[in-house]
Amino acid sequence: MPFVANIYNAGKEVPNTSNMIESLLLKNNWHLADDLTVNFTYRDSRLEFGDIMPSRLGFVDVDRNMVSQWPLAQVHPKAGSASLKYQPLDSLWFDFYMSAWFNHTDANTNSAGGYPRRQ
Repeated sequence: MPFVANIYNAGKEVPNTSNMIESLLLKNNWHLADDLTVNFTYRDSRLEFGDIMPSRLGFVDVDRNMVSQWPLAQVHPKAGSASLKYQPLDSLWFDFYMSAWFNHTDANTNSAGGYPRRQ
């Protein structure tokens, strides 16, 4: 592995280190009655970033100060939930709470090692 300080010169761009994140968060609580509440949440993010490990810098042309630009990683996580809460005002013995949730992530990264993947 080459000495990183000999490759990344001060004041110069460092490839494979970019980072862009966009995200959305939606939350809503509905108090349908004094004893009934419904809650919804949804989260969606899109991440695009450089993710090359320094150990993968074997593709370096030290004489020309060049490092391979690997494809950016892309990750898209989504999650959501819903809940219902019912607490009758006239009952000390009955409370009802129900919730459901989901999550899903699509990812395309360079974390398996090897050469940069083809676009």
